[in-house]
Amino acid sequence: CEGCISHKKALIHIYKSVHREIFMQQLDKICMYITTSYYEQRMHNITLSPSNQQLIIRYAKCIIMGVLLDWFDHNLDYDIISKVKTICSAHDLKNHPLLHNLASIEEGV
Repeated sequence: CEGCISHKKALIHIYKSVHREIFMQQLDKICMYITTSYYEQRMHNITLSPSNQQLIIRYAKCIIMGVLLDWFDHNLDYDIISKVKTICSAHDLKNHPLLHNLASIEEGV
């Protein structure tokens, strides 16, 4: 995102242009890559079926995508890096109820 800030005008222009659909598709791919990488690095010790792993990854991707879209809707006017750090600190996916509920369902508890 630091590179985004230096190209703020260009990003806002693309986001608000007729090419927005292409921009959104690429942003979705970037968010999926980030989320998948995060999951692979931090969640490797949690056992879930592949379909539930994908569910958790997509859930987290949607959160990231929503935060970024809000940032774009506000013309990149707030410090996204500090906001994301705060969200990541407060939103510990390892302890998220959804993750534990899925693990319990898989275990048959």
